[in-house]
Amino acid sequence: MSNPFLRFSIIGLAQSGKTTLFNALTGTRLPTGPGAVAREPHPGITKVPDQRLEALAKVCRSRKIVPAEVEFLDFPGSLKGYTRDKGSGAGYLTDLAQVDALVFVVRAFSQDNVAHELGSVDPWRDLETIEFELAFADIMLMDRRLERIRDSAGKAKPQEREAMEKDRTLLSRLKEGLEKGTPLRAQEINEQEERLLRVYQLLTSKPVLAVLNIGEEGIDRAPDLELEARQRLGAGLEAVAVPCQTEMEMNELEPAEADEFRASLGLQSRPLQRLLQLCHTITNRFHFLTTGPDESRAWPLVRGATAQQAAGVIHTDLERGFIRAEVINWEDLVRCGSLVEARKRGLIRAEGKAYRVQDGDVLNVLFHV
Repeated sequence: MSNPFLRFSIIGLAQSGKTTLFNALTGTRLPTGPGAVAREPHPGITKVPDQRLEALAKVCRSRKIVPAEVEFLDFPGSLKGYTRDKGSGAGYLTDLAQVDALVFVVRAFSQDNVAHELGSVDPWRDLETIEFELAFADIMLMDRRLERIRDSAGKAKPQEREAMEKDRTLLSRLKEGLEKGTPLRAQEINEQEERLLRVYQLLTSKPVLAVLNIGEEGIDRAPDLELEARQRLGAGLEAVAVPCQTEMEMNELEPAEADEFRASLGLQSRPLQRLLQLCHTITNRFHFLTTGPDESRAWPLVRGATAQQAAGVIHTDLERGFIRAEVINWEDLVRCGSLVEARKRGLIRAEGKAYRVQDGDVLNVLFHV
């Protein structure tokens, strides 16, 4: 089976609330605050709430519900430490490069007993600082690669020299953009160039979700903060304001009690659920579904993927032996009340390997070994 996890790194400056957010998302209880010391990135799994699964489980009398899962890595300390440390910092940056996207946590709350790394609370300055540090790391990596190209070009065969020259031209252009303050995700890169860059796993090419860590006093300002953050981050990137400390504390409450408490604070929705939705948005993912007596399950898939590729997310054997997929929208299935009735009404379609799967499709894959 292919790895179904989306992976995100939670990064930021010291005392911004990274571990508090991580605890809120994963239900863990890692120490937080000025006295907390961690030496390694800490992984944790979050289940993605999906009410569609509950509805499908009732229809098909599934014995269990299996929501999609997301993995978060909590990176301790300050991002500035990773990019400036040529020793252990290099290992941190390697770990950082392995994820699907980055979650920037910036402090938008004031608390006298928690000092800010840069002296005063300014989330926009902190966003710029994080972007600068990631660009700094990418430029260092590019410089090392360009130096190797210069050292090796004279000894290389003509074909190898041609490939090196393509790399040199591309890296030099992108580096110039970085030095002017434009991250790679905002630069013009064609499909062929993107393939060349994949080997480098450059950090400023990754999608970004900015989490504005607000206090309860900042809840009324949340929509304005989110709008400004999106404007500052640029097109295609997302932001969400989360009262991280409050959400972490609500892990101790029953879901109904937590919702009642959120309502009393003026929160119109569950911030962490919005955060998880945005994590899928920035990585261009959605969920297709499978259901039956054993389980109802959600699976992440890249938008535009085919039915055969979706089969491979479930299991590689299904992709290799794919014959066709039976497809129905989850709402149609729920309205019918059973798969038998849906089949009688002609709502279950047979789709071939090239069918583009849609969000909320329920798939049954037919295959041969």
